[in-house]
Amino acid sequence: MSQPAARQPVSHAEYGAMLWHLCTKLTLEFTKNFQFEAADKEALNARVVEILALHLWAALKAVGTDDTLALDELHKLYLESVARDLAPGASIARLKDELLARYAEYFKAWKDETDNVTQHDFAAAAEARVFGRAAADSVKFMGWVLAAMAATVKMRGELEIRPQ
Repeated sequence: MSQPAARQPVSHAEYGAMLWHLCTKLTLEFTKNFQFEAADKEALNARVVEILALHLWAALKAVGTDDTLALDELHKLYLESVARDLAPGASIARLKDELLARYAEYFKAWKDETDNVTQHDFAAAAEARVFGRAAADSVKFMGWVLAAMAATVKMRGELEIRPQ
């Protein structure tokens, strides 16, 4: 009988950084798989911020919000990166408020008792933020969100978070 694979021990901060890396990787893959319109660099950056926020929310939805130390690191990396690269001049406080408002909108729209593929309210809210309109293919979009959640759960299952 084979032994289960050993789980990689990581700190809460390392886990948060790993979540950030996964979200940025998924965001890059998303931009290759979906086409969206942006009139200029500022508009493109705004779309990337929305896509990043969607992936952060998907990670939180998938693995929960109990590990506040990991989430603090994840949010710190997001806020620093967005303020530096995508929204120069924006205050960290404003960016944090905007991210939390997105989370609230997505959590409100997501219906846990509904079949994941038919998350119409969530899809409409997320697509409006990400694309500025309904997605050309909502099923593909929801498949992407669910795959992002699955990737987060898979990564978390491979880790052993060390106690403080």
